[in-house]
Amino acid sequence: MTAIHVIGNQLSYHDYHHPCRVFRKSLQNHGLDIKFFFNLQTPGIDNCDILIFHEDNYRDFLPIEKKDRGYAIEYLESFFKRFPKVIWFDGNDSSGWLRSYVFPLIDIYAKSQVLIDKRYYQEKHPTGILHRDYVIENFNIKDNVKAKEPISEEDCKKK
Repeated sequence: MTAIHVIGNQLSYHDYHHPCRVFRKSLQNHGLDIKFFFNLQTPGIDNCDILIFHEDNYRDFLPIEKKDRGYAIEYLESFFKRFPKVIWFDGNDSSGWLRSYVFPLIDIYAKSQVLIDKRYYQEKHPTGILHRDYVIENFNIKDNVKAKEPISEEDCKKK
């Protein structure tokens, strides 16, 4: 039996994992034991083969004092080391906005939409969102959105 623990907020549980809940028995019959967690400090949370971390508003459910990226990454870096395999679920409805800062911490980055030509993700762009970058780069439009960092070719294989 492969133990899979899914961490996320209540919204992700109800909105994104409906098939896992409905077909839980069938999945168990196929060797997959899926459990859902909303608190990262739950005893036994790290007794699994695979951790699926659903990123939707993830900073809100991290047990950290400051909800900024630096504190979040520092916490996740030590937390993820407790698991044999970590899959990051990115449910954002865009092919851009990869959270490049988590790639060093995880094994697989699962995103709902991904560009066919992944070279775009390896290049530096004003925002990291294809259609916005096109307008900014071709029509000299000013945009104050922070750029996402490029990812490596190796990181592209995590998708």
